[in-house]
Amino acid sequence: FSLLAQSFIKNDLFLEPHNLPNGDYVDFKARQYLFFGPMPSILLIPFVFALGKNFPQISLSIASLIACFIAIFLLSGKLQFSKSSSLWLSNFFVFGTVLFFVGLINISAYVVQAVGTIFLVLSLLEYFTKRRFLTIGLLVAAAGASRITLFGMTLFFILEIIRTRKNIDLKRSLIFLLIPVIFSMTLLAIYNFRRFNSIFDTGYTRNVSVLDKDYYNYKLGFFSP
Repeated sequence: FSLLAQSFIKNDLFLEPHNLPNGDYVDFKARQYLFFGPMPSILLIPFVFALGKNFPQISLSIASLIACFIAIFLLSGKLQFSKSSSLWLSNFFVFGTVLFFVGLINISAYVVQAVGTIFLVLSLLEYFTKRRFLTIGLLVAAAGASRITLFGMTLFFILEIIRTRKNIDLKRSLIFLLIPVIFSMTLLAIYNFRRFNSIFDTGYTRNVSVLDKDYYNYKLGFFSP
């Protein structure tokens, strides 16, 4: 992600081909691309600009763990848990789940999960506190730009808007929620098209570490159970 941040600074979308780690990138028309969402690299841009391409990407994961601990504590308090219970819940969420593992292992596939998680937790904190749907939409958009499956969180907030429609402006809330999400999805589609000539191609099926034609994904299909 730090290498991609450096490429963004240079107005490029591909990685420099020298000394790339094994896996986690694709080779397409003699250029190398990261197939994860670009949000972690976007967050790293100011640090890479100031400190260089070797700035450790795992700093994002550690920051996400700290932010998750604080956010879960605040969210628990808002849901009427005692300070002691809130502290325990924060502790269990960060240190008692797989989040702790993915937050401490410097693998790109894990970094993107830690980053996506904090955006989703912050969106829930916003919903149960100030409930500003534009802010919620921005947080879901950022989560989806980290890991595309996290756009699915939008459904939860749509259902909540419908459920509480008697107390809020239904149309206005839906518009504020969806504008950032649609904008993010549109940018990602353009991002994919610029790299792979297809708005739907994220590069996952081109992973250089699984190009062996005997690999199960090729035998059974990438969407096969």
